[in-house]
Amino acid sequence: MRKKIYALIILGFVLNVDGRNQKSAPRIYDNSELEETVRFLNGKIEEIEQKICQIEAKIATLNQQNATLAEFVDKKLKEEKEKILWETMDKKTPEEIIKIAENMIENKKSEDAKNLLNVFLKKNPQSIYKGIMLFYLGNCYVNNGNLQEAALKYMESYKTNPKGRKANEALYNLSVCFGKLNKKQQQKSTLEKMLRDFASGTLAAQAKKDLAALE
Repeated sequence: MRKKIYALIILGFVLNVDGRNQKSAPRIYDNSELEETVRFLNGKIEEIEQKICQIEAKIATLNQQNATLAEFVDKKLKEEKEKILWETMDKKTPEEIIKIAENMIENKKSEDAKNLLNVFLKKNPQSIYKGIMLFYLGNCYVNNGNLQEAALKYMESYKTNPKGRKANEALYNLSVCFGKLNKKQQQKSTLEKMLRDFASGTLAAQAKKDLAALE
């Protein structure tokens, strides 16, 4: 298709030049002249295609270089943000960090909360607050629309501390994620486990309603 377009453009140019150079009546091309014109056009088309290929190759190289540079810059920016964030929060207690993260989430700054929680977990991988931090990370992912990752965080939160203060909510939120992801069997299993482990919990009544709706 591209060849045909180039051919038409160049042919129009050639005929136009020929017409300007001759004030007399239009010429009638014989076969030899047409063949010569076609060869000329094919040569020009090949030249143009070679130049286009060269330009495309340069663009691809530049795009690759830009992508590599962008990745490098993003990595450095992330490292710098983490450093500043940790230096700012270094004197805060885990409970204070949790409160700050909660406030961020409530004010629709889930990405900032996610960065804060991830930095804490990176610096304190064995913290007794890990389960709670993971729970709030799940909330961040829910707010960002990433239900798959949210479900993983809620599951990890529960497994980290099955008797923790957020274990009940982690299981319930996990069941909600499964429901929205149309994983009804996993949702049902999670609700049943929640009611076994937390039969008198604050979310037990709602869990029973959700379970009944699945029957």
